[in-house]
Amino acid sequence: MTGTGISLRSPGTPRDISRWYLASFAGTCACITLYTLFGLFFVRLHARMISEEMALVAASGMTTLISPGDCHLLMPVHQVSSALFFGLTLGVLCSLICMVVTLPAWISGRFIGFDLAAALCGSLACIYIAFSRELPLVSIMTGILCPVFFVLPWSCILRTGRGTKVRLGKWAFFAAVLVS
Repeated sequence: MTGTGISLRSPGTPRDISRWYLASFAGTCACITLYTLFGLFFVRLHARMISEEMALVAASGMTTLISPGDCHLLMPVHQVSSALFFGLTLGVLCSLICMVVTLPAWISGRFIGFDLAAALCGSLACIYIAFSRELPLVSIMTGILCPVFFVLPWSCILRTGRGTKVRLGKWAFFAAVLVS
């Protein structure tokens, strides 16, 4: 920690792009985990609600579309696979937002007050993207936690980096691959 913020690398050490990729991958995995848990919460809630509704329909003598004890509805394996959809869509999307938000900190090599404001904007974007009117508190808390989940492994990996010079050829090659 310095007088102007929390350091991500030693003063005078150049940025290490390969370390940034590794740190961003770890942060993305953390966001995927967070949003998979978020999805699991909603999938389990929906499965329970559908099962209860179908039990009520059956008790009323009507034809059910799904049996109340349907294994595809209530088995944990199926619920986790459905929850992974949340993690692999919302988690990746929100981690991309976090990558953009943390880019100034990586460039400067330290966290400063501006980065806290940027993280707040990132939280607002994550809340907006993953907001659910069914359980708004859960989606708001997940959106607030997303930048925290991203930054913790991201900063730990960057702080342990050795620092190598950034070669513009790698950036150009990566940009060409990304665009193609």
